[in-house]
Amino acid sequence: MHDRTNRPVRAPITASVMHWARASGGVSVEDLARSAGVSMEAVQSWEAGEARPTLNQVRAVADRLKRPLATFFLPAPPEDPPLAPDFRTVRNRPGEGYSAELLLELRKARFLQSRFAEEREVLQAGQRGDLLKFEVSDDPGECAARMRRQLGLSLEEQMAFRLNDCGLREWRSILYHASVLSYGFRLDRDQALGFALTQPLAPLAAINLAAAPPQRVFTLFHELGHLCLGLSGVSDAVTEEPHYGAANVRQAEVFCNRFASSLLLPLDHRRVIAAMDDLAGENTADDHRVGMVASRFRVSKYVLLHRMRDSGRLDRIQANRIIGTWVALDDEREEQRKEREREKRERDKADGRPIFGLTPVQNALSALGSDIVRDVLTAVDGGRIGEREAADLLQTSAKHFGGLSEKLAAARSHG
Repeated sequence: MHDRTNRPVRAPITASVMHWARASGGVSVEDLARSAGVSMEAVQSWEAGEARPTLNQVRAVADRLKRPLATFFLPAPPEDPPLAPDFRTVRNRPGEGYSAELLLELRKARFLQSRFAEEREVLQAGQRGDLLKFEVSDDPGECAARMRRQLGLSLEEQMAFRLNDCGLREWRSILYHASVLSYGFRLDRDQALGFALTQPLAPLAAINLAAAPPQRVFTLFHELGHLCLGLSGVSDAVTEEPHYGAANVRQAEVFCNRFASSLLLPLDHRRVIAAMDDLAGENTADDHRVGMVASRFRVSKYVLLHRMRDSGRLDRIQANRIIGTWVALDDEREEQRKEREREKRERDKADGRPIFGLTPVQNALSALGSDIVRDVLTAVDGGRIGEREAADLLQTSAKHFGGLSEKLAAARSHG
């Protein structure tokens, strides 16, 4: 848009809001300048109130920072909720801060949580379960047994879950009906494996879908442990013993690790006992064999190894040595997998093949899970909420509702 002298019209943005949006999003001045196609000095002048961007430049900024365009015209920065505490203790170092991508996922999860809490009675009429409350000084095994009883699931039922995702879909559904939201995101695994956001009406456990299937399930219950402790926070390599971070952080992470392991593999179950007895001795270090046995329970080999240690079949020194070997092997395999993916993308690009990501329908289902999507669409069909409210909850536009319904129907027909 230009005035009659052909000079671009400057947008009357609020300088302090521009600075807040960039800083709270974890985006550098250099990065934002690159996205807007201007110099770093131009961005600094906008934030200082010495100059104004064009409307097209504001659009580019809004797109990069994932904020509504109207945000930049507010009279003052809105009040953000406090950041989730950093419980990362192994692959990351506390104090490094969160990336712009992780901050965005935290913001999206908080938005889902707040909108769901507002519409809960409409979406889950009459369904209200109180989350169990624990202290870090409690016995994690006893807490896990209480939680398992509340969820009402037998180990045999767990072993019948889908193998390809270790039952992640089923677990997310079970927790949803126990009044716990789950949220899936995709980032480099070194950034975070999951996070927990406490809230009275809609406690939320988030999982990194870029992790291996057994790790996603473990993370889900690690974050459930955080919620039961009343602790929001971001976690990293949750199947390892934390050796960085403040003492209270390590204490909480140890509790959540043991809580998750205990819930997934009850040590007093005859099948678990038989499996551990079979693996005792030389077989314990065989990651392939342990992994095969673990897959029958829909858990990771690390969970099974930790349970063998907890049962006294393996001492801590042996366990740490084996874990170190396995982690090195898994890291090498992961690098090889990434390299194969990079090579395939390069081949596709060279051959002129299109490179597709997830569709909006796939994004909504993987981020929110089938149960939330189904309840929201049912509420729309029943006239209990409008399309705009539903689009906010599903983080997509109303034009994709039909595709979501088709996917849900197809999933039901395939069991």
